[in-house]
Amino acid sequence: MLGLTAAGVAGGLLGAPQAQVQVREMPGQTWLSTSDEVELGKQASQQLEKQYKVWNNPEQQARLDSIGQRLAGTSTRQDIKFSFKMLDTDMVNAMALPGGNVYATRALMQKFPDDGQLAFVLGHEIAHVEQRHSVDKMGETLLRKLITLPLSFRQWNISKFALNAGDDLIGNRYGQVKETEADKLGQEHIARMGIDPDKAAEAMKHLMEVSGNKHDIPVRIEQIFSDHPPSQQRIDSLHQWAAEIKARP
Repeated sequence: MLGLTAAGVAGGLLGAPQAQVQVREMPGQTWLSTSDEVELGKQASQQLEKQYKVWNNPEQQARLDSIGQRLAGTSTRQDIKFSFKMLDTDMVNAMALPGGNVYATRALMQKFPDDGQLAFVLGHEIAHVEQRHSVDKMGETLLRKLITLPLSFRQWNISKFALNAGDDLIGNRYGQVKETEADKLGQEHIARMGIDPDKAAEAMKHLMEVSGNKHDIPVRIEQIFSDHPPSQQRIDSLHQWAAEIKARP
């Protein structure tokens, strides 16, 4: 979730050598099948939308769909169908759930009028789905729970436990390695769309400017979104990666 994480663009990274990040080329080796991943995301989406109303704004929804589906066309995950919705909250944020459910907040849509910057925010979230960051995190949580169960229950299909784990899934935070990975992949996405890759650093800087004081964020919101403010180091890394992209033959 931009974590941006913000789905999470937002995990603040301090002291990490981001510019040298290594993106996993084969992230999909997971015990959770694609169909189970989609069902897990569906359950989490239903729970999320019970807590936060979906924002009904046809013009902004059309904008979100247009950018989002263009990004989805550049995704390495063509085994799922990405969907894009808006949550009616004044927190500037975005998040992605397993299976391709991507959310942007009303405030994000309003305060990011630049389509290129918005595309990076959404591309970051799509990268979380591509790299199965939520599934990885949920696997860690479920395996810890399974250890405490009687042997007869541990012999059940593990995916059955996952499909009842929506509450735990919402609010997962990925950590700096995964957020950095999503930054880099999100930037690659917009470059493939023909958008200036420097828009990624612009978006991160703008997010930093509009997200305000972290301590002003209500606790209830904080439990659902990855809301760590972005760091200057992340902005610097995005500038470096943009230069590398532009230097390619």
